[in-house]
Amino acid sequence: MSATIPLSIVTPTSSQTLVINQLDIESLKGQLTILPGHEPAYIVLKEGSSVQWVTTTNNTKSEGSLSVNQAILEVQRDSLTLITNTLPTK
Repeated sequence: MSATIPLSIVTPTSSQTLVINQLDIESLKGQLTILPGHEPAYIVLKEGSSVQWVTTTNNTKSEGSLSVNQAILEVQRDSLTLITNTLPTK
């Protein structure tokens, strides 16, 4: 199993793909951490919540986040797709 997983963030007008190690979300049922190899699922995110991810490049850990109004996350063992109305800013 790989230590990374691609996260595609898709909006009505564009998309962006990141390679991450971990994704933390707040669903309607509570906090979840998604790691590579996670059981497939469709998860509705809590309105107004924050999506946070961790990446590691050359032994340097970095974090990113995105606030979402409405979003759904598709989890596959080897990929993640977040459908929302906002892309992360650089």
